[in-house]
Amino acid sequence: MKQSKYRIEIEPIGWIESPLKTRAEAPRQGQEAKVKGKIIIYPQFKRAIKGLKVGDYIWVLCWFHLASRTTLEVCPRLAQERGLTGVFCSRSPDRPNPIGLELVKILEIEENKISVEGLDALDKTPVLDIKLYFSPIDCP
Repeated sequence: MKQSKYRIEIEPIGWIESPLKTRAEAPRQGQEAKVKGKIIIYPQFKRAIKGLKVGDYIWVLCWFHLASRTTLEVCPRLAQERGLTGVFCSRSPDRPNPIGLELVKILEIEENKISVEGLDALDKTPVLDIKLYFSPIDCP
């Protein structure tokens, strides 16, 4: 198998403060448990919050830092009758590049802290990016 010649470097823009400390505590999907937490943005990125408001939904891309990067197959919990399937056909946090995609609702914004609901990420999870949810393009 030929490896890519490209190397990608990503610097976190902040981290997540969450009541979830271990993988065992985490819900399978954030929307199932309505877990509340905060996204803490590093000061140099604070201006990037401008325009976000309470009630907005945002996509949060994060790095599941405690995930296994060697998992290639899983048994999805909502489709167990299929048995093992490729990890790219699942929502498992364990994957070659453990990038999490969280759809959360903004509850409050204070300085560089965004309080949200709908998390499934653990405390201290690095945040890679935030994008506004926009239903005309995010729903096929």
